[in-house]
Amino acid sequence: MAQYHTDGKGASCASGGTPSEPAGRGSRDEFLHGPALGSLFVAGAVLALGWLVLVSPAEQVDELGLAITAGVTLALGAMLVLASRRMPDWWFHGVGAFGTILITAGVAFTGDGASVAALFYVWVGLFVGSFSARGAAAAHVAFAAVMYAAVLIAEQPGMPAAGWWVVIVGMTAMTCLFVWTLRARVRELVRQMSGASRIDLVTGLLNRRGFQEYLDSELARARRSGAKVSMVVGDVDHFGELVRRLGSDAAELALERTGGALEQAKRKMDAAARIGGQEFAFVLPDTDEHGAYVVAERLRAGVAEDTADLQMPVNVSFGVACFPEHGETGEELLTAACQAVAAAKQLGRDRTVMHSPEIGAILAERRGRADRESEVHLATILILAEALDIRDTGTARHCQSVGRFASAMAAELGLPAGAMERVRLAGILHDVGKIGVSDAILRKPGPLTSEEWEEMRRHPEIGARILTTTAFDDIRGWVLSHHERPDGAGYPSGLKGDEISLESRILAVADAYEAMTADRPYRAAIGVEAAKKELRVNAGTQFDRRVANAFLEWLERRPPGEREPSATAIELGVGQPRTSSVPPLNEE
Repeated sequence: MAQYHTDGKGASCASGGTPSEPAGRGSRDEFLHGPALGSLFVAGAVLALGWLVLVSPAEQVDELGLAITAGVTLALGAMLVLASRRMPDWWFHGVGAFGTILITAGVAFTGDGASVAALFYVWVGLFVGSFSARGAAAAHVAFAAVMYAAVLIAEQPGMPAAGWWVVIVGMTAMTCLFVWTLRARVRELVRQMSGASRIDLVTGLLNRRGFQEYLDSELARARRSGAKVSMVVGDVDHFGELVRRLGSDAAELALERTGGALEQAKRKMDAAARIGGQEFAFVLPDTDEHGAYVVAERLRAGVAEDTADLQMPVNVSFGVACFPEHGETGEELLTAACQAVAAAKQLGRDRTVMHSPEIGAILAERRGRADRESEVHLATILILAEALDIRDTGTARHCQSVGRFASAMAAELGLPAGAMERVRLAGILHDVGKIGVSDAILRKPGPLTSEEWEEMRRHPEIGARILTTTAFDDIRGWVLSHHERPDGAGYPSGLKGDEISLESRILAVADAYEAMTADRPYRAAIGVEAAKKELRVNAGTQFDRRVANAFLEWLERRPPGEREPSATAIELGVGQPRTSSVPPLNEE
């Protein structure tokens, strides 16, 4: 994103490296190579003839030989200018070497190896540095050095001749090296400019063109392999108000910070782009809609956190669509994802919505805004909870079990049916904030470091932000406090005793018991009896004594060997009805 980050498809050389010389005709520009060489020949011939006409040559000068050499050079130069496109590459190397021979002949005909005619060797370095590969350029310079040495040895052997040879050959070699280096730099700039045509200059992410190219490539790969590809589209909320209140400079800064936050929050395998004024899009290879939803929520939380210090913090609404379920072409996927963004905007902004027929139907119905918001947000949050559960534990059982245990405790404590249902929903949603915790920490087999614990302890606050809506105001507070402890040693606020809501105390017991009695990929369960003992020992400190005792009493009456039901988020009362042993969430 840099990245212009793709997987390297289409890259001509490694980033930061020296451009390699292509072989064959690609090593030169056929529109410049011949004319440039021909122009040097013509210019050299004209200068030599002009010197013969305008300057009185010394007696040792062979005027006839010099004139013939200039004439041959002029004719060859004209031919190069007019007919070079029909010549093969190897021919140019031969002509270049012949040009060196002509220069040597011209120096010899002057009768003085230290004459100004020797400066024409520098043109050899100029030409081969501009158009030849490194090895060929070195060979031409070496050939020129040998030819000039032969002239000097023949004409004036000794130290003065050696000094001239060092000067002329040094100038030729340095001219060749400088021009070759300059050419390499120009090619690198051209490559960067070519890449910049696919990069958004404000955010550093891909632009619409680069995004489309990457999307087409990934869709083609997915069609061949049968893999999933998801698209996430985000639109900055209230961007017009941000521009009106703070001005275009602040808006551009907000976009730059948003792009940086998105780049940091996305996975390395994903491609991020700015596809419009305040619109961003992501291609997620090998990812289904549930995985894409998890990524989108991570992106949303990352933007909110990284822009919190701005005058007007940035929030983003996201929409998710998946290939091939929601579209088989890039255009269809983008349309589906944008429809999901529109739904997210209508439902209150600062949230993620997955594209589905159910959401479309809900939005099409003329019902109250609060009802629509509650149902769609509930559906998406439940799907998120299930996806996170699978990511953390390998199954979708943990959050469902915590919900059932919480509901059982609420009944044991005499709470009314409606409160029992809300507590059960809170149990299902209690860990949604773990979207902001990395896999490396969640699945780490050994003890966490202090920095890792700091990140882990943020998940109740992240979960509370995800649940920020009128329909979840009560559950939001319970989720925020479900890791508080009666002795004040909990987090995030260090609440004590009755400062912690009863529902939060219920969630704490349900969450701890399920975690102790369920296997994880990184550890084994301690068993039911050991878990009961932990509840008894820590009642009054880690756990509320009344809640823990009520749960233990319920466990004693529970039939032995009873298993937790396996249900998907859709089976928990949202979306299309399915057969399930679990009563729907809205059942009173």
